Amino acid sequence: GKHKRAQETYMLSSLVAESKARKTALIADNETRKKDAIASVEQATSAAMDSINSGVATVWHNQQNLEAEARALHQHAETFSKQSAEWVTAFSGFHQALKALGDVENWARSIESDMAFINSSLEQIQQAREMEAEQAAAAEAAESSR
Repeated sequence: GKHKRAQETYMLSSLVAESKARKTALIADNETRKKDAIASVEQATSAAMDSINSGVATVWHNQQNLEAEARALHQHAETFSKQSAEWVTAFSGFHQALKALGDVENWARSIESDMAFINSSLEQIQQAREMEAEQAAAAEAAESSR
């Protein structure tokens, strides 16, 4: 009996000691796993934040580029609009000059026609005077021969 009881007590104490050792080992293992999990989450969070920050930086950079391009496009559009207005003004002036040139050409033709008419009239008057002079000379010659 006594020996058996001592043996049972020893076994029970061994089981309790073994259980405590396992419990301590499990607690230590859980702590290690908890620390590893926290470190992994921190790494993942850091990587995600880096990725997000990189994406945000890219979006911001692209937005800045788009705004610069929009300003340049607006400036080019204004320049083109001003040039177009200048071209319209220049074309209008050119058109007016062509009209004036056409008016001058018509005026010159009208003057030329009037001058031709006056020249023709003067030639007819000259011919009529020459005929009158010849007739007067012939009449005078006929009277002097009588």
